[in-house]
Amino acid sequence: EQDFSGALYERRPVIRARKSKSTVAYYAGAVAILFVLFSAVHTAISLIDDRDAGIIDRVLAGPSGIQVLVGARFLFLIAQSFLQILIIFLVAWLGYGVDLPGNFAGFTATTLAVSTCAAGLALALVAACRTRRQAQNVSNVAILILSAVGGSMEPRFFMPPLMQDIGWLTPNTWGLEAYASVFWRGEGLGSLVLPVALLVSTGIAGLIVARVLARRWETI
Repeated sequence: EQDFSGALYERRPVIRARKSKSTVAYYAGAVAILFVLFSAVHTAISLIDDRDAGIIDRVLAGPSGIQVLVGARFLFLIAQSFLQILIIFLVAWLGYGVDLPGNFAGFTATTLAVSTCAAGLALALVAACRTRRQAQNVSNVAILILSAVGGSMEPRFFMPPLMQDIGWLTPNTWGLEAYASVFWRGEGLGSLVLPVALLVSTGIAGLIVARVLARRWETI
């Protein structure tokens, strides 16, 4: 009996031989984005501590105003987030063979964008709150929702189509897509233009919102 099954379908691997390394890279990105969002918020909350301790009053006595304080915290959060993500991917490289050196340019561009986005969102969330407890509760809920929908807790390809579409509204999805382009699909830097632009724009928008909201502290 002749077997015709081979003529009915064709097998094509959708992921190259580095499947396990690509999976590690995906989860490294997912954990990194979730981690830096929480970390950035808890660092940004120090602005409220500075206000309650009277440090902001001393800053306002000088010529710069609170805008410089917010801007400096924004730059610090970017640097902090970048280093945290770098450590996570160094572990993925040294422990699991993820090709970080071979994709360092794409990694750097994506990580800077993710760090900028996390810094801006964290400052905006904190500046919108009046107390430390309120900032912690609101930020934790917001980050958990973004991370759940955006794929940081569960891969988006396991989600229903509607949830996958909603995920495009979250920075987590755009960050994960950028990391996937670098480490999973092996695409060039051109594929990062859109996700990097969206992440950076979100971060800058968050900074602007934070600067506007922080002005009310100048009258307290």
